[in-house]
Amino acid sequence: MNLQKHVIIINGVDKTYQVESIRFDGYKYAVKFQNADTVYSYNGDKVIWLTNPLPVEFKGCHVFVNGKKEKNIKVISLFADNGTKYYAITYGKDFTKHYTEGEVDIRSSCLFEKNTNILDYLRQCAGINSRSSGHRQTPNDSQYHRQPVNGKEINADDGFSFHNEKTEQFQCDRLKDHILKIYELPLLRLSTIGHSEEQRIV
Repeated sequence: MNLQKHVIIINGVDKTYQVESIRFDGYKYAVKFQNADTVYSYNGDKVIWLTNPLPVEFKGCHVFVNGKKEKNIKVISLFADNGTKYYAITYGKDFTKHYTEGEVDIRSSCLFEKNTNILDYLRQCAGINSRSSGHRQTPNDSQYHRQPVNGKEINADDGFSFHNEKTEQFQCDRLKDHILKIYELPLLRLSTIGHSEEQRIV
């Protein structure tokens, strides 16, 4: 079967690589495997046949499979139906492999879009806070003006493994620090496992 156009799951296992042909008669699937003369019959609830994949835009992104960064990717397609999702990734020399949704992590790179609006970048990466002009905001307060006063970055742990100097995130952090410095906005980096984060915010 064409791995870019089909995903065939039989009894919970991806068998697309081994299937030569498949058809559904309304009740059961008739499956013929490669290098076999027998046509096997499966009840409808034992087979998931996914077709019509959607193209996945991954330009400017890093693609990780089971935590490992993938290289030389040509095409990524997403198969989805009734909560079942599979990715088909085609590499150089047109080699295609299937992955479950949980195995694939596609992350956008903050260094890709060189023309990104600086304030949009700050809002996305730092979480800009706002302040009022000395009084409480009300829905009809025309004098209330939003003004960024600082940025906050929340790390899921101590942040070292994700932000150390050997990662691309380190370069993103340097860019972020530079932009905030230009706008004279302090950046407060917080950890979800810290013990005094609330006091630091206040």
